[in-house]
Amino acid sequence: MKGLGASVQAVLKANYTDKTWANYGGKTTVFNAANNGVGLPTTVIGNATGDAFDRFKSFKKADYDTLFKTLASGTIKPIRSIKVAAQTGYATTAELVLGLNLKKVFITVR
Repeated sequence: MKGLGASVQAVLKANYTDKTWANYGGKTTVFNAANNGVGLPTTVIGNATGDAFDRFKSFKKADYDTLFKTLASGTIKPIRSIKVAAQTGYATTAELVLGLNLKKVFITVR
């Protein structure tokens, strides 16, 4: 999910507190794992003791934390582009599966 809070807080802080607006103004800024701009929800809304990972058979919060740290540190580089045949730039399902090395997962919806 997009961590919009991180981007809003960073820009407001740069503008009002740090006076470093020039780092953002008129520029494209990528928010990613390194600056908390993306992530999975790790809590269950309305249930402070809920397990947000109980829908997965073999992927737990500890696994997520380990994976997220490798993304944030740059150890793992996400795929940023894939080959798309259509002039429109829209990928087919097959192109997405192949280009992103996707695996089918099943998630139980609450």
